[in-house]
Amino acid sequence: MKLLLSFSFLFIFSCSVFSQDCEVAIASIQGKYTGGCKNKKADGVGKAEGVDMYDGSFKSGYPYGQGVYTYKNGDFFVGNFKKGVKEGEGEFHFKKTEADSIVKGFWKNDVYVGAYLRPFEIIAKSSGFNRLDVKPDVGLANTLTIVSENTIRNNSISNAAPPLPVVTYFNVSQGSYEREERSTKDKTTILVLTGLKFPFEILVNYGDENFQVLISKEGVWNI
Repeated sequence: MKLLLSFSFLFIFSCSVFSQDCEVAIASIQGKYTGGCKNKKADGVGKAEGVDMYDGSFKSGYPYGQGVYTYKNGDFFVGNFKKGVKEGEGEFHFKKTEADSIVKGFWKNDVYVGAYLRPFEIIAKSSGFNRLDVKPDVGLANTLTIVSENTIRNNSISNAAPPLPVVTYFNVSQGSYEREERSTKDKTTILVLTGLKFPFEILVNYGDENFQVLISKEGVWNI
């Protein structure tokens, strides 16, 4: 029994020393390390403590993947890391006297880029659309203008103009708008929505065809 206890103690002690010998590449969390190790570098799930502390995934000595980085003043970041810096989605918690202040969103190369990774996203588009462009513009703030044009040539037999692409209905699943205006100009139809609240997600139908777009950044937009 004593031999077994001695062996267990030796095993635990050896693992601890092995973990301590793993290199952590970030100076602010160098000091004490326990966790996965590969080629004498922190690798896998581990915990590093120095001036600051990091608890999470490592790769080649760097915080890499999901983890929690706690600063010496009590602030902490929960999210994704790449080679030791914040990269991707996460939450930064600022410690305050009364309550925490939380910033959620996306980081790129340790810099906060906003609540959404991209200013807009085309969620869906049916096959009937030859082209669908989403572009920022200038003009009245928080406005979306949808300009639709039928690019089919005139009928070769009757020389009749192609039908106008008319929005049969649209549905706003995120955000809101205050006013709607419709007009027709030459071979195009125009739908203008003003007073938008972002993020703004809209599904637009033209009979059997439709597209769905999410716009995250405030401003003036054209589709």
